[in-house]
Amino acid sequence: MKIKIIKAKTLFTITDFPKPTERIEPWEQSARDPHTYEIIAFNLPCCKQGIEFKQSDFEKHVEAPNTCLSEKDEAEIEKASKRLVKKNPYFLDFYCPKCGAAVRIYYDAGVAGRGEMFYSLAYVVFGIN
Repeated sequence: MKIKIIKAKTLFTITDFPKPTERIEPWEQSARDPHTYEIIAFNLPCCKQGIEFKQSDFEKHVEAPNTCLSEKDEAEIEKASKRLVKKNPYFLDFYCPKCGAAVRIYYDAGVAGRGEMFYSLAYVVFGIN
């Protein structure tokens, strides 16, 4: 398997979300409805397949960091991306529906304030057989 590592900002429409809400006073309505999720569009570099994510897709993988890849593919991607895991401990992985490439998105997450979580997409690691 040939492994490539690419910075997320070159493949995604949004890499840091949700965007900070703007309030002048605590009792005023937020300028952005925190319940409206933006679509996070992603284009695979191997086949140009477009995939859309929602914030909730990343939320699920923080709570349950299980892989969707085979043991062999997971081992190869983890070997190639050891240094990324320290700064970006969370991941979402899948197989491309068009070309079958193994894809893993590394990201960071944390508390942003007022009970909201923030997500920052860092790298995309993909392997092509």
